[in-house]
Amino acid sequence: MNTTFFLLLNVVALSGFGLVSSVTPKAYRSWSRASIHAVVVVLAIAAMWLRPGPTGDALAVVAGLAFLFLVALPSALLAYALRLERRGAAHHAARYRRYASFIHPTPDMRFTSAYAAALAHDDPQTAIAALQALSGWGTPAQQVTVGMEILRLQNRWSDMLALAARHPDYWASLALAELRAFGELGRVDDMVRRYDQIRGQLFVGHQSVALTYVAAFAGRVDLLDGLRRPTTHLFEIENMAAWRAAALARDAGRRDGGNSDGDTGHGNTAKRDEGRAALTELATTATTAKARDFARRQLAEWDNIQPVALMPETVAVLDGIAQRMARDAAGRKLSWALAPMTMALLAVISIAFGFELARGGAEDVWTLIDLGAVTRTLVIDDQQWWRLGAAMFLHFGWLHLASNMVLLALLGRLTEVVWGTWRMLMVYGLAGLGSSATVLALMDFRPSDDGIYLGASGAIYGLLGLHVARLIKNWWQSRDVMDRRQLRTVLPVLAIGFAVDLVVPQVSFAAHLSGFLIGVVLGASVAPTTGVNRPMMRSDTLQVRAGGSR
Repeated sequence: MNTTFFLLLNVVALSGFGLVSSVTPKAYRSWSRASIHAVVVVLAIAAMWLRPGPTGDALAVVAGLAFLFLVALPSALLAYALRLERRGAAHHAARYRRYASFIHPTPDMRFTSAYAAALAHDDPQTAIAALQALSGWGTPAQQVTVGMEILRLQNRWSDMLALAARHPDYWASLALAELRAFGELGRVDDMVRRYDQIRGQLFVGHQSVALTYVAAFAGRVDLLDGLRRPTTHLFEIENMAAWRAAALARDAGRRDGGNSDGDTGHGNTAKRDEGRAALTELATTATTAKARDFARRQLAEWDNIQPVALMPETVAVLDGIAQRMARDAAGRKLSWALAPMTMALLAVISIAFGFELARGGAEDVWTLIDLGAVTRTLVIDDQQWWRLGAAMFLHFGWLHLASNMVLLALLGRLTEVVWGTWRMLMVYGLAGLGSSATVLALMDFRPSDDGIYLGASGAIYGLLGLHVARLIKNWWQSRDVMDRRQLRTVLPVLAIGFAVDLVVPQVSFAAHLSGFLIGVVLGASVAPTTGVNRPMMRSDTLQVRAGGSR
């Protein structure tokens, strides 16, 4: 497989996944993005089909440039802009969004850039004026979003709910503002009901923000602590501290929605005092305007902020969220210190590749056979069964090595953190041996197809199968919409990966499929060591109309 073909193959896979993501879920569908991904996919496939030849080579260049400037570069700029926004650098983020709109000048991108620039102003009145300047620009949904943001800056919470009720078709653009309005008005049960209704359809980037609102206004400090991640950025630290203080002020000190012994109606006094002290400190010392202004407003409304007494159904939803966060907590701690076996495997594979280069070249067939590649004659006729294991550490050229090293670094580390070192090694080894044996059996069944087999991809697909099994078990035990969403996200990736395997003769579809199935079987029978598969409580979905009352 030459470099150009390999790159085109990855362009098809990445843009194919982008195409699927652009049309699902329905609430965030973007036909402009979908059309761009579709054009890139068609160009790349045509180039692969017509190569080698002048037409195919020309199409390969066009497909590569189209992917670079219409997909990769705008995506990188937007990802960096989101990162800056999370750190409070709104002005810098708006600049990178503007760069993306120059490269990818669709109406959606231009509006998003102008909208971000308007919100970057620290002064609310200046931001409102900038948003009002966008009047008449954008789609109806975008105009409603602008109107909602103006109401938020004016703290007109009731009007925000009324606007959301008038435009139920635009709920995806209004969801975060609607949840916050429920919380600010003290309608916490309605807020949690609404969140439970839409959480499985929220945009991935909105999930943590929505849950922050829910946890803070419901007084669930435990949920906010579960959302915290290590950071050295002051904006993130102060922002989370402000919301945590708001949660402490509303923490009733009980989880049953009723009075506990000795409860005088003021909840947990110690926690309220802690929350007030934190807000007071932020109001005077916070360096970020948003945290400082939020803390001051909370203190000004302190007498109206009371510990929340939640309905049992609301408590059940919140407890279910807490269980899910505890179950999945290990998968977020992807430290290399917790993955020594993955590092060891990467090292061994690198050393083996060094031997290939030293012994005659990583693309020299006889060198690879001498070092342990699988062939039907040597394994079956000469009984050299050790080759089934040795082949897992050999790779045919730099591209084969690089692709497997990246996948192993990602999946191996996650697997080792969640399942533990020895279970990860067991699955990796069994899937690798099983995939090698499957390919060997097919060679023996069809001697005319005798060739060589090598590579770690069968073992890596075993790790992927292990995670898919975990996702299936999570959904089966909980029937939670978020678990179903995770599973539905992975399935298109698998479909694209296996489709690529089928059309590329140099890739062993049998090895990948057998390794994956071995991983699935092992995942169904081997429990993680971190408790991430503990059964979750099933809670019925609560119903609430947008803007409705209890």
